[in-house]
Amino acid sequence: MNPTYNKMKIMSNAWYLHRSLHMTFAAALRKAWADEKRRNIAAMIEGRNLAEEDAAAQAANPWRPIAVVAGYYGDANRYYGD
Repeated sequence: MNPTYNKMKIMSNAWYLHRSLHMTFAAALRKAWADEKRRNIAAMIEGRNLAEEDAAAQAANPWRPIAVVAGYYGDANRYYGD
């Protein structure tokens, strides 16, 4: 089964990383793709269908912002992880 990727979500995540973490856009895009691939692999292992989950979540709340994974560093590169 080949995973499908939401390219709008990946690009939004990349722009968020670029702006908030002051990464180069190339590095932010690489990280956004890696995060999405990791998310799809985890879903396949758990037997979930991400396309259906994302569609159901969007239908439940159409104004829900796109989930963004920013890593452990936010503004000014301060660590706020676990």
